Amino acid sequence: AALVKEGAYDSLLFHRVIRDFMIQGGDPDSKDAAPGVLLGEGGSGGALALAVSNRVAMQQHSVYSVLSPEGFASILWKDRSRAPEAAAAMRMNAEQIYEMGIIDAVLPEGKSYAHENPEEAVKQVRAYLRHQLAELANLSPKELVEQRQARFAAF
Repeated sequence: AALVKEGAYDSLLFHRVIRDFMIQGGDPDSKDAAPGVLLGEGGSGGALALAVSNRVAMQQHSVYSVLSPEGFASILWKDRSRAPEAAAAMRMNAEQIYEMGIIDAVLPEGKSYAHENPEEAVKQVRAYLRHQLAELANLSPKELVEQRQARFAAF
């Protein structure tokens, strides 16, 4: 609450805000961002934090990791140029993450990438959220917390 009062979140773009449910972190790079700048790639500790949810989904062409391939390569091999090798070892694309049981669904983006046909991508996300929220709305707060804890403990 103190950060809100200090204005830390003023002018930030939030990836998702679902009233009385979830806020997926505001991107600090979004303040005064130029049009066309890619924001919120999901390659941070925030990605891990989002796994502590009742449901987690990824868009078909997205990546999910707590560290960038460049960071991984720098730590493991002291060589950022090995980022493509690191990305393969990290298994961070949507299908791989789904196969590992980290996410519950891979959402199709339509004929192409989400940024090339945002209407179709949003339609898919909206349908998934509506379905999941309808299921979760039937649970008590206690059941929601227990379900979330069980999901996280499974890792």
